[in-house]
Amino acid sequence: PHLPLLACSTQEHGLGDPTDADCSAPTKVSWRYVTTKGSLAPLPDPAATPADLATASIGGKKVPLYVRYEQGVINRSVYEVASVDPTPGDDDPTGAGWNQKLLYRFGGGCGTTYGQGTSLTSALEPTYLRQGYAVATATFNTFQVQCNDVLSAETVMMVKERIIEEFGVPRFTIGEGASGGSIQLHLMAQN
Repeated sequence: PHLPLLACSTQEHGLGDPTDADCSAPTKVSWRYVTTKGSLAPLPDPAATPADLATASIGGKKVPLYVRYEQGVINRSVYEVASVDPTPGDDDPTGAGWNQKLLYRFGGGCGTTYGQGTSLTSALEPTYLRQGYAVATATFNTFQVQCNDVLSAETVMMVKERIIEEFGVPRFTIGEGASGGSIQLHLMAQN
């Protein structure tokens, strides 16, 4: 059974007010791009190509680094998935920008907030995106929010299921995290 969440953070994540006691909120997709300086910037108009749009070679093709950024709530945790999609604004997240590999990020610490919390890491990491990875994380995968390896593992499985439904099955998944993030990875692999 779920422990009660006493504090929802959907507003702080830009998802609006929670829609129920489980802190649910509608899924939101927005667009960004990687600049030639290597940082991320908002993409105000998907039909207009920014002058400082970076490109990268992914799967042997030169790909413009437009980034599809999805946020929502799964397992009461606020999740985020970022991926390179060279066709900004379309409804199909699978594009020439995905190398068919998933990088899942874990945040450190160890605490209990009795809320959705905030992540100590982000899916919006240009270093991984320019290599073609889909990058994911969720607030319950930051041990500082919920120091619970079972809840973290459930959340990973559910977020990964979402990614599979949208993108397809990744060739493999890489976990990345330090401190409490590394602990989660080791416990999940062990169990």
